[in-house]
Amino acid sequence: MLKKSKIGQQPQRRPKGALLTAAEACKFLGVRAQTVYAYVSRGWLTPLPNPRGRGSLYPRAELENLLARSRARAGHGATAASALRWGEPVLESSITAIGTDNLYYRGRAVADLLERKTTFEQVAELLWSGDLPAHPPVWPTANFVASIPACATSDSGCELSRQLFAMASASACADLDGSIELTDKTVQRARGFLQQAAGIFKPRLTKDPAAIRNESTVDHPTGSIASKISMQLGHGPESEQAVDSALIACADHELNTSTFAARVAASTGADFYGCLLAALGAFSGQRHGLSPVSVYDFVVSCQNPRGATQMLKRLLAQHEELPGFGHHLYPDGDVRARFLLKAARAVATSEAAKIHLQVIEALIDAADDAGAPPPNLDLGLAAIALALDASSTTGAALFAVGRIAGWTAHILEQRQQNFMLRPRARYIGRGTQRRELTAKIR
Repeated sequence: MLKKSKIGQQPQRRPKGALLTAAEACKFLGVRAQTVYAYVSRGWLTPLPNPRGRGSLYPRAELENLLARSRARAGHGATAASALRWGEPVLESSITAIGTDNLYYRGRAVADLLERKTTFEQVAELLWSGDLPAHPPVWPTANFVASIPACATSDSGCELSRQLFAMASASACADLDGSIELTDKTVQRARGFLQQAAGIFKPRLTKDPAAIRNESTVDHPTGSIASKISMQLGHGPESEQAVDSALIACADHELNTSTFAARVAASTGADFYGCLLAALGAFSGQRHGLSPVSVYDFVVSCQNPRGATQMLKRLLAQHEELPGFGHHLYPDGDVRARFLLKAARAVATSEAAKIHLQVIEALIDAADDAGAPPPNLDLGLAAIALALDASSTTGAALFAVGRIAGWTAHILEQRQQNFMLRPRARYIGRGTQRRELTAKIR
C-alpha cells in the first residue's frame, strides 16, 4: 500500500528552476553584487541557503525574468526579443488563460473540469466552440480511415513522432477534400484524426502477450477516446478516468511552441493537415513534447525511494535542473501535475507500478524539503504511464493526442484573425554599414 505523501496536496510557494551562486547571478545579469542584494531587498529575487557552503543561491528562472525586464526597458527591439522567451504576450486569444495557480479553458477552470469528471470530448468541443456540452458527445466515425503506419516498433520518442507524422500525412492523402477548410470541415477532420491517433498506444513491451490479449477484450461501452486508449494499453474501464484526466490536462496551454507553430501555418492559409504537421514538428523535440519520455526514464533509473532521494540531492548539488520539476508559469506549482499524480495513485495496482510511484513520492518530498521547484506536467504524465505499466512513450503520446484539441482551436482562431504571422529579426552578422532593402521582404 502506498504511503501518504504530498502528492495531490496544495504546495507552498517555492522558487523554481536551477540555482546559481551570487557570483554566477552577477555574471548572468551583468551587474554588481550590490545590485543583486538590492533585488533581494525589493522582493524581486529569492535567496536560498547553500547546502554546500557559505552564501546564498538564486533561482535561475527569477534571474531570467529580471533580465527580460531589464532588456524590455532598453527599448522596443529588446521588448520584442524578450517576448519570445516567456515574455510579454504577442497575440490576443480567447481560448486559454494561464493563472499562477490554475488554468482556464474558455473561462472554465481546468481543475473544476477534472474534479467533475468531464470527458475529453466535452473539453475538445468547449475549446472549439466555446460551449461545454452537458453530456459527453458521441463523435461520428471518420468517413475515411488512413491505415496506421507500422513504423513505431521500438519504445522511443523518436519513433512515436515518426508515427504521428506518417499518420497525419496519410490522412491528408486519404482526405480528397483536404483543401476545403470551412470550420465544420476542420472540426470534422480533428475528430477523425483523434480517433485514429488513439491507435498509437501500446502496453509495455515486457508485458505478457497473452495477458494483453485477455485484457484487451474487456468491454468499453462508451466508445470514447479514453476508452480506446485504455483498451490499447491493455486495461479496462477502471483506467479511463486517469486517461481522460491526462488528455484534458494536456488539451491546451496558450502559445506553447507547438501551438505557435500551428498558428503560424494557419496564418498562411495552410489546411488542417499542414498546420498539424507544423505543430507535430515543434512537438517532436526533447525540450517539448518528448519531455515525459526523459522523465519516465529518470524515475525508472532511480530504482527505489532511497535511490531517488540520493539522485535528487546529487542533481541539486551540481546545480542541474530536475527532470519533471519546475515551470516558468507556475511559481506555486503546476495544477495539472497535482491532478495527474493523484490519478496515478488511483490506478496503480501492480507491484512495479507501486514501487515507481513510491520513487516519485520520494522525489517530490526530497525536492520540497530542499526548496526545489514543485512537479510539473511532465512528471504527472510519466506517473500515469508508470501507474498503467505502459511504455515510456505513453506520457508523450497522451500529451500529443490531448494537445491536438488545442491545436485545432488555435488553427480556427488564427484563421478568424485573418493576418499572417511574420516576425522580424535584428541583424547582428558581419558588416558595419546598414543597407536599405528595396525589395519587399517576404
